[in-house]
Amino acid sequence: TSPNSPSPPSRQRQPAAPPTPGSQPPTGHAAKRTPRPAPLATPVLPPAPRRATSRHATPPLAPAMPPPSLLLFHCRAPLPHRPLRMSSPSPSRVVCSASTAEGYISAAPILLPDGPWKQVEGGVTAAKGFKAAGIYGGLRAKGQKPDLALVACDVDATVAGSFTTNVVAAAPVLYCKRVLSSSKTARAVLINAGQANAATGDAGYQDAVDSAEAVAKAFECEHK
Repeated sequence: TSPNSPSPPSRQRQPAAPPTPGSQPPTGHAAKRTPRPAPLATPVLPPAPRRATSRHATPPLAPAMPPPSLLLFHCRAPLPHRPLRMSSPSPSRVVCSASTAEGYISAAPILLPDGPWKQVEGGVTAAKGFKAAGIYGGLRAKGQKPDLALVACDVDATVAGSFTTNVVAAAPVLYCKRVLSSSKTARAVLINAGQANAATGDAGYQDAVDSAEAVAKAFECEHK
């Protein structure tokens, strides 16, 4: 530039305008921010009650159960008499005898509890002079398992009995008690399963008597 050329006008800062009431002075080159509205007040709720989570918490009580009803059974008429069935639809089968050393029935194995005793080979036929047989007589409501057995001796043998203490004794129990009250010997014992002949009244007792008479007739011995 030439020394005679005019110099450019110098830039001079203008004095800042005085701040007006309510305005904020600018700070550096930061842009002005619009003030945010105050947040709405949230209502404070009381804390909810906590549930007991302990394992030992007391469970709610169950509703009271009604007392059990009393069952009363009345027998208006005597039970009808049923004839004793001695025959079997299937042929008789001897499953235990003195000639064979088998002292068990295949459909009803012998189960012994733990103890100092042991099973005797031959069962009730182990003693000399005893014989036994078992058949299916049709006394069981289901199945074809043997339900009628007979144990006999060649001569009169000493006999004893152990009976239930239940006051409601079946007809065979009453009959055996009566026999043992007057006799200490016996020749044969008739055994059945699948039919207790209990709570049958006079008709059930007569069935026990008829069964004993049939056995006595087969062995040609005196009925006691």
